[in-house]
Order: sequence, then structure tokens, then C-alpha cells
Amino acid sequence: MAEGGGDCVGDLLSQFRCLGTTDREVLIKELHSILGGTVTRDQCIFVLEMTSWNLQSAVGAYYDYLSRPSLLDMNIEGSLIDPPGPITTGKQFYCVWTVINTGTDSWPSGVRLVHSCGHQFEGIFEGPIDSLRPKEKRPITVALKAPPVPGEYKAEWRLVDLEGRYFGEVLRLELLVTDLNGVASLTEQLSVLNTTGTGSIGGVHNVISTGDDVINSNDNWNEGGGGGGEMN
Repeated sequence: MAEGGGDCVGDLLSQFRCLGTTDREVLIKELHSILGGTVTRDQCIFVLEMTSWNLQSAVGAYYDYLSRPSLLDMNIEGSLIDPPGPITTGKQFYCVWTVINTGTDSWPSGVRLVHSCGHQFEGIFEGPIDSLRPKEKRPITVALKAPPVPGEYKAEWRLVDLEGRYFGEVLRLELLVTDLNGVASLTEQLSVLNTTGTGSIGGVHNVISTGDDVINSNDNWNEGGGGGGEMN
């Protein structure tokens, strides 16, 4: 375990030694409380499973393994939402990101895509992701279901290595979900726009990010194909 902060970790652990619980949900929450808000539920489960659900050992395992940066890397080169245009409540849609291995090491088989922040969409991730050599590209596809309530939704996903550590750019989604009445209104506005050839519909668009950039769902995607990751 890395030096520094050892006394603090020890003090925190002493608060939980009296728990004596085998309830896994309690252990996950307590570990998250000890390690802080930047640690995900997936990472908590990973180190708890690795240490047979021993809280003290899980804290040590986190600082020994997951607190170190991953040696793998990734950039996002393109993205799309299919179908383009407004997404209605309960409708299935697809997000596709083209990623490139920008690191010096090949990705091992078993790299996963996990939800890290924002709305937890229902959906299916194809995966785990196959090995990828440096400079190679591949698409990652997720099949999602729009929430039942209209509104704006945001979510983020990250790639994790075999030890549960994040690497690469963040995969972001901003989605406007509308009902059928909203679609009818949007169609009418689009008809006006097609007639005049000017203007835009403020806020009525869906976007997914390519790193720090954002691409409209109607933009052309610069890479094609299928692919996959794995849902948390």
C-alpha cells in the first residue's frame, strides 16, 4: 500500500470493525463511504469479491491495485445515435462510439464498458470487448431504452481494465426524451425549418460526446460497424 494517509485509513477502518455484517449491500455502501465519491459501485464490488467480502482487506486491495492509473489508453474518434432525431418514451435506440487504442500496450480480452455517472438507462451492452492492438480502432455499441418519463437525461460510461481501473476518455450521452405529442410538435417545427431553410430548434437535439467534443445525432458518423462492451 502506498505511504501517506495510512493513519486516516486506519481511523476510518476502526469505525467499521464492529459491523460484523455479511450483508453485501451494506458492505458495498460502507466501502464506498470509506473510499470516497470518486469510487464506483463496480469498483467496490470488484475489490470486495477479490477479498471474499472482507471490508478491511478490500480497502487495502483498493489502494494496492485500483488507486494506481491503468497502463491502457483510449480516445474516441466518432459517435452516433441510431435512429437520429427525437427519441420517444420507452423507445429502443443505439449509441455507437468508434474508439482507438492510443496506448503502447494491447488491450487484453475482458476489458469492459461500465456505467460511471448519470442516469442508469435500461439496455444491453455487447461484450466483453476483444483485445485491441495499439493504433487499432473498433466500434462499441450499446442498445438502450428511453426512460418512460419525458425529459433531458445525461449519462457517462468508462472502459475498465481487468483490475477494474478506468482508462481512456469518457463516453457521454445527452438525450432528450419526448412523448408522441412532443414528436408531433417537433415534426411541425422541422417542416417550417425545411421550408425556410434557416433557424434551429433550441435544445431539441440528442448528442453523444467524442472526448471533449459533442456531436449532434443527425451528424454523419465517421466510422461504421458493430461492436460491444458489457453492461454493469
